[in-house]
Amino acid sequence: MRTAFVVLTVLVVGCGGSNSAPPGADAGDAGPQCADNDGDGVTTCDGDCDDNNALVAPGMDELCGDGIDNNCNMQSEEGCEAGVGTFVSAIAGNDSNPGTLQQPVKTIAKGIANASLLGGSRTVVIAEGTYTEKVRLIEGIDLLGGHQCDAQSCTFTRDIAAHPTVIANTDFEGVLAGPTITQATLLSGLTLLGFGGNPTTDDGGAAITLAGGSPTLRGNKITGGNVGITADAKNISSGISVHFTTSASGAIIENNEITGGQGLNSFGISIQSTNAVDTALVHVRGNVIRSSAARRSIAVLAMQSANGSELVNNDITSGTSTGGISLGVQISSDLEVDSNRINLDRAMTGVCTTPTTWCAGIGIEGSDATVTNNVVLGPRGFKTAAVLIAEVTLDSGAVVIANNYLGAGGSGPSMGSTAPRSASTAVALVRKGANFTQDVGTFRNNIFEGGLNSDRFGIYEDPAESQRIHAIAVDSNDFTFTSQGSHVDNLYHAVQDVIGVTNYGSIFTMQLNAPTAAQNNLAGDPKLDSTYHLLNGSPCIDVGTDTDAPSLDFDGDTRPQGDNVDIGADEYVQ
Repeated sequence: MRTAFVVLTVLVVGCGGSNSAPPGADAGDAGPQCADNDGDGVTTCDGDCDDNNALVAPGMDELCGDGIDNNCNMQSEEGCEAGVGTFVSAIAGNDSNPGTLQQPVKTIAKGIANASLLGGSRTVVIAEGTYTEKVRLIEGIDLLGGHQCDAQSCTFTRDIAAHPTVIANTDFEGVLAGPTITQATLLSGLTLLGFGGNPTTDDGGAAITLAGGSPTLRGNKITGGNVGITADAKNISSGISVHFTTSASGAIIENNEITGGQGLNSFGISIQSTNAVDTALVHVRGNVIRSSAARRSIAVLAMQSANGSELVNNDITSGTSTGGISLGVQISSDLEVDSNRINLDRAMTGVCTTPTTWCAGIGIEGSDATVTNNVVLGPRGFKTAAVLIAEVTLDSGAVVIANNYLGAGGSGPSMGSTAPRSASTAVALVRKGANFTQDVGTFRNNIFEGGLNSDRFGIYEDPAESQRIHAIAVDSNDFTFTSQGSHVDNLYHAVQDVIGVTNYGSIFTMQLNAPTAAQNNLAGDPKLDSTYHLLNGSPCIDVGTDTDAPSLDFDGDTRPQGDNVDIGADEYVQ
């Protein structure tokens, strides 16, 4: 079985580690009588026979070459070929060594080769240092980094922060997960660095590429290399590039720090392929995901994600874009988007300079996406939105935006005779292509916040000349503008066939005249705390609609707590 360690405390080698806690185990609630000192997710009450060693626990792979009972079955070295192990040290190892704890090999490739020789499910235990080599994953062979081994001593204790294990990739493909790889193959505690330069294929460059593979990536630091900035489609830098997956369970990407490198295109996670028929099933949970400075800076690009894919509980930040677009998430395929925090770190959020369209926290085109329980801010800049729904080259589908906090972002007012007025909007509806539907997007139970720029909107229709695009429904939302001063505030900017452009500044006029089904909306301060939870006395409590509302809020609390669902990402709990 594979081990499953994330960002853990100092761990001491003794008898073994664990894939995860057994069913029903909860190390966080174990209490002093059920200790988990080594942070492996298995407590002493669950049978951890050495709670000072993360390589010891029931279900752990038996490691060869350490003389320890790793799986707590009162045996050691079972299934091991005498004298052969899978311990690796770039600093103290030698590939002529047998790979034992006392005599590690030098390269990850040799550690994987030893694991293959031993057969079955194996763990390659990798010490600190930099490994400049090509790494190809083998099914059932886990790569576990963050262990101590230097020129003075090799204890193989584990502390990921203190003993970084760096894979410096030697080509643009990076670490490769081919079609045979499933979730049973784990990478954990590694720092993966993409190769820099000018990519030679349309796939661009990545720190790790899933070319059919569906591994478990947990607790890693993954950074794409810096690539070219010239107008060449190959100049793509991704932290993780997902071309397609073959396993029915899909890939697990959780609790990692993922960053796209600088280039013409920068993606933290890119789910796309040069083959238009490929799709990828991914479970992206609990990560920190960023893109870097680029013409197209997109933290998560979901062009070919398969039905069942999810983007849940991540911290996502888009980078600076010049002459292009900056998006936290771009969705053009099937994807559940729930309980993410997008562009909340304003110091890290990029500036959208001379954009080609609205820059946004979430951009949707050609998708039936459901977006719930997220807290989303638009990028910094002068044409920003929390959510952008576009029909440019693709026809958007049945998009549902429910129970989110949608802040327009921006950089502040730009006014005067010589300065262009700046606009920010919670939702931008854009239509530039022909022969598409003109009604897209259902909005229920959201908080629309107008941002910082001089012209501020809740919803802004932005079609090409002689075209129209309208929301399907705007139901039970709260429209708010947080600061006063030099701003022009409107709830809805409508482009209608007969009377042209109209700005609606009040709930009454919007619901009476807007070219959409608008009802039960309100305007005013939602009364939130600094973590976007509703305060006692908020007008958003108990006034939402059950239609399209998720069953849980962004904390996992059940909806509704009262007679009706609350507006926003939080369900108020007394």
